[in-house]
Amino acid sequence: MLTPSYKNPQLSLPDPPNDESMDTGAQTTAVLGKGVLPEVWRDRGRTILPSWLSPIPADAGSARAGKLTADQWRMLCTVHLVVTLVRLWSDRGPGDRRHDMLCNFMDLVTATVVLFKRSMSPGRIKLYEDFMRSYLEGYLRLYPHLNLTPKHHLSLHIPRFLERFGPVHGWITWGFERLNFTFQRTETNGKSSACHVFLSGLR
Repeated sequence: MLTPSYKNPQLSLPDPPNDESMDTGAQTTAVLGKGVLPEVWRDRGRTILPSWLSPIPADAGSARAGKLTADQWRMLCTVHLVVTLVRLWSDRGPGDRRHDMLCNFMDLVTATVVLFKRSMSPGRIKLYEDFMRSYLEGYLRLYPHLNLTPKHHLSLHIPRFLERFGPVHGWITWGFERLNFTFQRTETNGKSSACHVFLSGLR
């Protein structure tokens, strides 16, 4: 049975270690550090995905790869980061910061996987809520220099939508995400009139 990490009484948070491969300073929002992304890219190149999973850029997360789509972020976090971070950090015991960061991240991954199930039940809704709350509580403990965002708050309202509308595949906004992505890639040269021309072409 999966258990959210905040229910683990052994969870303790020592001071961040001085490790160049993982930047945890209070003056930055970086978590993975410059030593982890190359490992993610290496593991991605060795991972064979089922045909129904969309690939991500070979150098995802770098400036060269550009912005990722919402689906690419989901793939990066629920597949590729899981493979790499478990390989790198899972051998550390409770109390080690990287172990605690991994447990916190896996709470988020589990909540996301449950959220995207093709069928929904009261038990799954409760499971999503438990793991999302565990992730947010761990986030506040591990990264006290960072603030919660409106999206964090909204994530706790999702169970209400699941109860009313069922699985997210019936009401998810991938279409709007694709349109936003198209807008972001449209060259306007700082002229808003180009957007009106583009929108006219969509009719």
